[in-house]
Amino acid sequence: MQVRRGTPKDKNHFSELVLLAAPFFCKLFGEEDAMGLLGYLYVRDKNLFSFSHCLIAQNEDVLGLVVGYDWQAKQSEQLSTGYLMIKHLGLHFFKVLPALLKLDAKVSRISRNEYYVAFLAVYPTVQSRGVGTVLISCAEQEASLCGADFVCLDVETENEKAISFYQKRGYETERTFSVNLTQEVVLHFHRMKKELR
Repeated sequence: MQVRRGTPKDKNHFSELVLLAAPFFCKLFGEEDAMGLLGYLYVRDKNLFSFSHCLIAQNEDVLGLVVGYDWQAKQSEQLSTGYLMIKHLGLHFFKVLPALLKLDAKVSRISRNEYYVAFLAVYPTVQSRGVGTVLISCAEQEASLCGADFVCLDVETENEKAISFYQKRGYETERTFSVNLTQEVVLHFHRMKKELR
């Protein structure tokens, strides 16, 4: 297995894997629109969903990915991410804007000394084969290169398998919070954090 930087050619794998890691995107946008939006964002640089923030694990085939960025990238690319969403979604963006603002107010909040893992996903057929371990280790190396002291991430509280995975790798729950995306969709998260040594 090798880990490489993402490229625009990985667009379909990116969309599929992100929806595995964050299925609530389908609830917000619908599956087809979510796939289209994620692919659109992925192939464009200077946004938080860009291939430039993605590491891909593969052998002959893509196995999984991790997407992460530091505080500086979050600050400099957050507005351009929103702009690209508006450009792609048109008026539909304003329908989901309240939910996106609620999500942004609580999820992916980081400070200057933190590196954020936005998504880590492995195809189900290759889970429990060390792919996730390799990917999170690579993300931690990226964080160190950025000068971060901590790696943090948000994981849904009902995703016990992922919580256990992160705990085994030294991540601790810092806090638990909820996001009311819509009247029907309430998400519950643990903020997990690991100090880099």
